[in-house]
Amino acid sequence: MTRAAFNRADWVSLAEVGEYVTQINGGSRELARLDIQAALVAGCRSLLRWVKDGQEVRESPPPTFWRPPIRLDWGFFPDPSRMWEPGLHGRWELEVQVPRSERKGDVLHAFLRRTDAVRWRLWPASESPQAKQQSKQRPQQPPKKREPASADAQPQPQPQSPNPSIAEVPKLSGKKWVPIAYTRRADTLRPMTITEAARALAEESKTAPDRAKPLSEGYIKNELRKLNVWEPQPRNPLNPPQQRRK
Repeated sequence: MTRAAFNRADWVSLAEVGEYVTQINGGSRELARLDIQAALVAGCRSLLRWVKDGQEVRESPPPTFWRPPIRLDWGFFPDPSRMWEPGLHGRWELEVQVPRSERKGDVLHAFLRRTDAVRWRLWPASESPQAKQQSKQRPQQPPKKREPASADAQPQPQPQSPNPSIAEVPKLSGKKWVPIAYTRRADTLRPMTITEAARALAEESKTAPDRAKPLSEGYIKNELRKLNVWEPQPRNPLNPPQQRRK
């Protein structure tokens, strides 16, 4: 079975997405990283292209691949032409962190499905294939002739069209929401105990736009255990579990 050809127009590189999301987050690379990782965990399709000795290996990682908090990180690439100038000159690029034992090549190029990136607001809607195709097919209208202005003519209010850039945030199930919410606040939740983190996320779930109903602290705590971030606490030998009365 022959492999389908890689159509670059259907994909946008992770580096380009990182740069765009950083801009819409006011220049914050950390917020951009968390937004992108949250979308990948929630199901935004991705593609990894490994290159080794001129051979290419492609893989489409599942959402669970993106769950580790350190899966994405920023790398700085200095500009060699300005290395003697004072200050820091170069570019930051968002990269995928893969353990050496799991790498399938020497060079890795990461991509996001363009339509998914637009849906998750990680890429402008004007850059989607559908928008480009519609702009090509839309016939150009000839300029309208201006009617002579009348002294009695009053300017008519124009109806306001809804903003197409504002899309409804999809509601996530509890199993999907907990790892995404943790990823968004990993820096503040990780120093806490798992009970404190569950309590904080339970409070957030009451007003989170991507949750339809609030989640209980106990439910969130069970889901946090699945992330393997907190080590299980041993039982206190001074407080053994009480036996049920028969």
